[in-house]
Amino acid sequence: MAGGAGRAFAEKYSGVKIKVSFGQGETMMMKQLSGGQKTVVAVGLIFAIQRCDPMPFYLFDEIDAALDPQYRTAVAAMVREQADGGTQFITTTFRPELVKVAGCIQGVQHSHKVSNVREVTLEEALHFVGEAVVGTSQKGAGGGGSKRTRGGEPDDDDEDEREEEEEEE
Repeated sequence: MAGGAGRAFAEKYSGVKIKVSFGQGETMMMKQLSGGQKTVVAVGLIFAIQRCDPMPFYLFDEIDAALDPQYRTAVAAMVREQADGGTQFITTTFRPELVKVAGCIQGVQHSHKVSNVREVTLEEALHFVGEAVVGTSQKGAGGGGSKRTRGGEPDDDDEDEREEEEEEE
């Protein structure tokens, strides 16, 4: 590429620009979107690619954390639809929408600096995610309460810390 034409070509066409419109609203660039809106676009892109070039499984870590309830429900429905088609999804969540569409739910409990994983029922998982959301808002507002892990049980390490604090007093 004489005269740097190759470099100019690469600079001219580097990156991807995405313009988005939610419903009948105005078209916006990605940098104008909220965190939840960016998540919706990213997940939509992943599912579009999945339909064109399917992969056997996906690993999602709290993809629903920044989403409003209606978008969490829509993402959960898309995950369920793709899973029914043979794709496996391994997800982490603290929200009920994804829990409700899960085929198998694993709880992770941290006790004495060791994480233990066990299958939990839908009821146990929904109970936990309900407490996780409430517990987070109470904790942020200065409320107390026991710390819970993904398994839904109080963390034994917290109990040890409370005993140490009581001994110091």
